[in-house]
Amino acid sequence: MLLTKFVRYQLIAFAIIAVVSIAWIAVSYMRVPSMLGLGRNTVELVLPSGGGLYPKSNVTYRGVHAGVVNGLRIEGDQVVVTMYLDSDLDIPKDGLLAEVHSRSAIGEQYIELLPQTDLGPYLADGDRIDSTLLPTSTAELVDTLDVALQDVPREDLKSLIDESGAAFTNSGSDLQQILDGLDKFLQEGQQNLAPTLNLIDNGGPLLDTQVESADNIRAWTGYLDSITSSVAANDASVRGLFVNGASAGAEATDLFDRIAPNLPTALGNLDSVADVLRIYNMSLEQILVVYPPLAAGAQSIVRGSKPGMVNLDFNLDINAPPPCLTGFVPPDQRRSPADATVIDSQTSNYCAVAEDDPYVVRGARNLPCLDVPGVRAPDVDACRAGGAAPLGTNPWIGGP
Repeated sequence: MLLTKFVRYQLIAFAIIAVVSIAWIAVSYMRVPSMLGLGRNTVELVLPSGGGLYPKSNVTYRGVHAGVVNGLRIEGDQVVVTMYLDSDLDIPKDGLLAEVHSRSAIGEQYIELLPQTDLGPYLADGDRIDSTLLPTSTAELVDTLDVALQDVPREDLKSLIDESGAAFTNSGSDLQQILDGLDKFLQEGQQNLAPTLNLIDNGGPLLDTQVESADNIRAWTGYLDSITSSVAANDASVRGLFVNGASAGAEATDLFDRIAPNLPTALGNLDSVADVLRIYNMSLEQILVVYPPLAAGAQSIVRGSKPGMVNLDFNLDINAPPPCLTGFVPPDQRRSPADATVIDSQTSNYCAVAEDDPYVVRGARNLPCLDVPGVRAPDVDACRAGGAAPLGTNPWIGGP
């Protein structure tokens, strides 16, 4: 088959492009430029031990691949790790932390570079980093776990495993929901990264308040311990409460249903009574203080000093001091004692003279107004009006 000149040129161009592409892919995959020292910085990391690192271990900078481990060597009681880092990355040198981590349970250690600032100077070829941040070795972890398990009784450990198996049996869907919820939570945190970081950064003051409130928290937990201890000591009563609680609740519901029509009215009336009792609280206390001696005095009168006798003083003290007539029904308008009909009182029936008048100084006109401090009056209306006006002066009984 004869090929035209144009086709031959196309095949030659295609062959050249294929060779160049394959060569570039091979060179990139084999990292030939890095092997030749192009585009890389050689940095040494000094560790107290190898930490499970090996040649070709990855080196990351803030979670991004930054280079590889070239080799390890021993210098005295330390291990020096030689790293090849990408020279295009500006890695701050001051305060730089280098931590050795493990990617999985089987190892795969790598080095994580964690800068503490974004400012220079930056790592350069030939720099050295000192670090002591190594992961716990698998052997040490296994030994520690073995010692911990030896301190746990075998029967208790078996019970723990059996109970854990029983607890998580057929709970796969529930655990999956928990994991899905955690995954959604993490996704929300990533989508709202700035507020999340702000919350983390400002969490210190909140934790400080918890530290300052440590004594109160301990006291609260102590009270909680006393409550739970009391509940445990009265376990039978608590169980009885739960057993009989439903029937008691039903009885209470039936009671409230029966008193529901009248309960609002009764509570409204009690509210009015409570207001009165609140205002006249001091007067009620005075009655409770004075009444017992009066009752005791009445009992002493009835008992008498001798059997069959009573103690009663008939000293009437007439006109000492003289009685008060102002504010009462005049003598010429008084009814006969034989008239027992009920009529409305036309007067206030108290000594209605001035407050500073010497007559009946303990009368109703000088009663303190409990709802209006500083005012004295015979009734509530007069209290709220600022006091009662005197009706006159007390006339002399004997006349002019």
